Amino acid sequence: MVGALLLFIAVVAEDGAGPVACGTGGERSMRSSDHPQPRAGDVAIRQELETARQAGSVDAYDLFLSRHPNHPLAGQARSERDKVAARIVDTLIDRHPDRR
Repeated sequence: MVGALLLFIAVVAEDGAGPVACGTGGERSMRSSDHPQPRAGDVAIRQELETARQAGSVDAYDLFLSRHPNHPLAGQARSERDKVAARIVDTLIDRHPDRR
């Protein structure tokens, strides 16, 4: 016996609604339709980059880069992040010219 952590997928639920996750450890049964379906390709990653762009903050780009440091879009995100950071520095210098 494998034990309480054994998890299997029943291909057809009793009511015919589709796959159901079932476990031996008292877990809540969950239909595959309870979760969003995976999106094709890099759609989710592209949307995360777009979210960073909309936020327009270094922190938003840093979050994207921490999640996808080696993704092909990471270079573009780094470049955009650097531009945002440069704008912030320029703004601070313009506001405090005596601190140059």
